[in-house]
Amino acid sequence: ANSLHCGSSPAEAKALGCQYDVMIGSWLPAPCHDAELMEEYLKEANFKWYSDPDFQHEIPIEMMRAGDHGKIYTTEQEHTLHCSYVWVKQMRAVMNRKPMDDLSARYNHTRHCAGTIV
Repeated sequence: ANSLHCGSSPAEAKALGCQYDVMIGSWLPAPCHDAELMEEYLKEANFKWYSDPDFQHEIPIEMMRAGDHGKIYTTEQEHTLHCSYVWVKQMRAVMNRKPMDDLSARYNHTRHCAGTIV
């Protein structure tokens, strides 16, 4: 079976036809990317991403969309919204019988996200 992967660099990901999901912060194989849901979340909230843990250097949305950045930091509220996004993304993938990206399919990530609300 072929495995869906995006390589180890933005250039490789683009060459493999992957899409960058700003809500997950990662390149995803095209069949795993839910652009409609991502745009819905981006429209509903004023997300901000930072390149430092002190939230002093904001990463512009254009740079995020391009997947052209290093490590990213977000606030607790944005982290919780990320978790909400992943849960909705999981359900949409199941309902539509679509493949799921590694992060969304990872049980440990789901447990981690559950810990953000309890």
